[in-house]
Amino acid sequence: MNHCFHCEEPIPEGADWSFEWNGSLRQFCCAGCHAIAKTLVENGLDEYYRRRTAPAVKAAPDENAIELAKAYQDPNIRKARVITDHEHIELHLYVEGIRCSACVWLIEKVCLELPAVIDCQANAMTHRVLVKLTTDEAVPMVLERLQTIGYRPHVIRADEDSTVREDRALLKRLGVAGLVAMQTMMFAVGLYVGDGQDMAIEHGRFLRWTSALLACVVVFYAAVPFFRGAWQNLQHRRLGMDVPVALAIGSAWLVSMVNT
Repeated sequence: MNHCFHCEEPIPEGADWSFEWNGSLRQFCCAGCHAIAKTLVENGLDEYYRRRTAPAVKAAPDENAIELAKAYQDPNIRKARVITDHEHIELHLYVEGIRCSACVWLIEKVCLELPAVIDCQANAMTHRVLVKLTTDEAVPMVLERLQTIGYRPHVIRADEDSTVREDRALLKRLGVAGLVAMQTMMFAVGLYVGDGQDMAIEHGRFLRWTSALLACVVVFYAAVPFFRGAWQNLQHRRLGMDVPVALAIGSAWLVSMVNT
């Protein structure tokens, strides 16, 4: 069965959406994916398909996103949701559909092409996008532009609890990994010193297995985002940035457990 060039989902029987790109006929599962791909190619943004390491999200009508863009044409709503300083307007977005570094490249490039955009910074891990604007009147334009290329933006406030929850979770994992690493090194020093001072066998075994247990905490808690991202990449038969990281962590843990 053929798969959609844009989202890589199976193409239903009877579907007839296609166009030629890079010397080959590209087929699509629906009119939405076809329209998004054609928009990217016609606007010189087809580098996205060369850079991506994961398929795009399947295009689907999103009435909420459409209504969101319309709502932000109201200046009162804009002023209540964007952050203003002395030099520019900050628009904080949570964007559904970010899959890899190519998505980051595409979002930043598309936003920076808009006249009112000063800067754009996207994060593939948190799905957060920060857009700096010269005027809040450009907010609907940014939202509509992101919808056009297949993403689903949601306006958030930088100081909202929901927007920092994921960042806090990642920092928590990082903190646990750091504390466990320090404690494991302390046990390792004890083993090194003990080897030269006739440490009792049961004491050495205790330190080794305690270190192994702490290593399991790091692998199965702190490193979970890497394994989750690697699994998603492998499901789509792609080698994303998470795959080698997860492979290195898993291999090192396995070898350590065998040697313990």
